[in-house]
Amino acid sequence: MLKLLFASHNPFIVSGYAIQLLSIIKKLYDEIKDIEIRVICFNDEGKLSNINTGTSISEYLKYAPNLKIDPNTRIFNELLLYFIGDRNNLVEKDKYWEIIHQVVLNYRCDKLIVFQDIWQMEKYKIDLIPCQKYLWLPVHNTFIMEPLQDEPRHIESRNLYHLPYFDKIATFSQFGVEVLKCYCYNAKLINHTIDSKIYRNLNNKNKLRNRYNLNENDFICLMVARNSEANDRKGFMPQFEAFSLFAKDKSNCKLILHENSTYSLDKGVQNLKEKAIQLGILDKIIILDNSFTKNEQINDLYNLSDVLLCASRSEGFGVPMVEAQFCDLPVITNNCTSMQSNTYYGIAVDPDKTTYIINGYRSWSIPSVNGIFKALEDIYNKNEKNYVFSKIDKEKYSIDNTIKDWLVFLDIY
Repeated sequence: MLKLLFASHNPFIVSGYAIQLLSIIKKLYDEIKDIEIRVICFNDEGKLSNINTGTSISEYLKYAPNLKIDPNTRIFNELLLYFIGDRNNLVEKDKYWEIIHQVVLNYRCDKLIVFQDIWQMEKYKIDLIPCQKYLWLPVHNTFIMEPLQDEPRHIESRNLYHLPYFDKIATFSQFGVEVLKCYCYNAKLINHTIDSKIYRNLNNKNKLRNRYNLNENDFICLMVARNSEANDRKGFMPQFEAFSLFAKDKSNCKLILHENSTYSLDKGVQNLKEKAIQLGILDKIIILDNSFTKNEQINDLYNLSDVLLCASRSEGFGVPMVEAQFCDLPVITNNCTSMQSNTYYGIAVDPDKTTYIINGYRSWSIPSVNGIFKALEDIYNKNEKNYVFSKIDKEKYSIDNTIKDWLVFLDIY
């Protein structure tokens, strides 16, 4: 019996890592008969469980009554979850890896697979954890080698020395692979999985707009991003500025904001309401409430919109931009980090300023307000002759393909 232990988010909540984890677990159960899987869950609803015994799904459902899981599946009957505390607090107290180590000892797993950012590494002798160790790591602005100018940032390169403790490292962009080469790590590229059964062109834009009380004749821009980072990594400010220029002479333009963090313009790290008032676009912004989080509803947003604004300063992958392209929604991105290789049906705008370069690749840049404005104008006027728009290769992101990469990466044959 092969025993796997994942350390990540709870697979039944809405987050990039969680969605990937659930998809991978389902497929592993389908592919391998003699396999046992457990998940260490951080940052989940404050529920704690003993690190010696996991929580069954039937037990978990008492705390999540709205969650629907088929009782006839292996996930329902075999998967155990360990809720062992808030990850940020554990990292601050230098307890993060200590607790992971303890669960490994108790569970006696063969392989530990960690989904996490580099900042969550701590000074711990990870090599002492007695199993094979695998890391699936986002790479963006946190791997800094060549500073072009000073700018406030989080310096996380100090944690790079932890990486040799892992038997293998994977990342989810070609940019990430190239950056890790600088540090002599041969990382495997494993894409995020996007479910084409959920994210697809519904060909019913007007019906969806009627359902959500939106005007059929409006030109709707969409942003799907969390307002949770002090450095405005998601590029709210430059994209708001570009939208204000674009909407200045157009009465039919709206910006739907699925912020999915505070569900408010004046909360979160960036005061978006203040910026919207300053730019005169407050009346053009529609912010959604916290009921609007299901995958099918997000798919509705992609299908009722005219363009997705996803020009972040830096991205490890950029899930919304790929989901949108699955729905044939054009995207506007920043020509930087992973966005370069994940923009097909859309426009990757060259940034105004590049702040950091790694191995010839931009790792942090300032999105171009005028460039985004011009891209919006061109999409609005259907003036796409200067761009190469192509359908995204959905198979590249399918679980049937990515699971092959996972099986090779995890040495499961």
